[in-house]
Amino acid sequence: MGDQGLPADWVRPCETEAAEDFPPRVPVTSTSLRSVGYNPETRELDLEFKEGRLYRYSEVPPEVHEGLLHAPSLGRYFLANIRGQYACERLC
Repeated sequence: MGDQGLPADWVRPCETEAAEDFPPRVPVTSTSLRSVGYNPETRELDLEFKEGRLYRYSEVPPEVHEGLLHAPSLGRYFLANIRGQYACERLC
């Protein structure tokens, strides 16, 4: 376990935000994404991109989150199934 009882592979999103404001994120192997987090209760998907920007997508079904994690190309899956399909906000 890492800081504050979080898993060691958890990625802290924004230094100015409290850890409890974010679902745990896991690092991913991708040319465009660095980490992915999902809260099934709120259906919020957090995506951290390689350049460091973090976005939250709202009302994302669990199967879309699972599809992203199992896609051969996370970037292509994101472009085809998430970007433009769900409301999003930049967190940091």
